[in-house]
Amino acid sequence: MALHLVAGAAVGYASFRLASPLYSLVLAAAVAYGLKMLSSRIFNEKDAGWWFGNGGLIYVFVWLITWIIFFNP
Repeated sequence: MALHLVAGAAVGYASFRLASPLYSLVLAAAVAYGLKMLSSRIFNEKDAGWWFGNGGLIYVFVWLITWIIFFNP
């Protein structure tokens, strides 16, 4: 869960630095997929619903909140 918090904040800042919102969404989706694969290996869970409930949703919310905070002056 801490990994998802840190990754969400880092990708939120990186999304702010990118030129296009489309690039930001692609970056966020790619990192989310990587986090899912990493979590699947660590916890031996293959179900996407398990990952989404135990870290994916937190990642998405932290990413979005961080991106909005940096995007607004």
